[in-house]
Amino acid sequence: MILRGLLKTAELGIGVARQEAKAAVSRAVQQAAFALVTLTFLFVALCFGLSAFTVWLAREIGTVSAFGVMALVFAVLALIVYGVSRAAANRDRPKRRHRRARREAEEEEARSYAEPESGSTVASLAVVFLVGFTLAQQLFRRR
Repeated sequence: MILRGLLKTAELGIGVARQEAKAAVSRAVQQAAFALVTLTFLFVALCFGLSAFTVWLAREIGTVSAFGVMALVFAVLALIVYGVSRAAANRDRPKRRHRRARREAEEEEARSYAEPESGSTVASLAVVFLVGFTLAQQLFRRR
């Protein structure tokens, strides 16, 4: 009787948790869709702004010169982004080297403990054999 009540309560709890999980996934999907639409509109606005600036610049300095200036601006922006990414990669690299050196040291230490020298293994077996042989002689000695 009590077990049946506990099972019903557990089933109710699982149902509530399942509904909350579905609602959370639904909210996350809805937020992702709104973010995608917003980013699309932002990208279109940026493109129209660049086009308007290029048209204005073409009227001021000429069409070919305006497109040359825009190409130069984007090349400089690309170089800046590349430089920042390289600086970030170089900042993280010493940490990786340190981690790699520490990992190699730990592996070497583990190998030194895991693999005893062959001489020590043979000597250990010899000692165990001698102790066993001596004990056997003492136990089975006939008086």
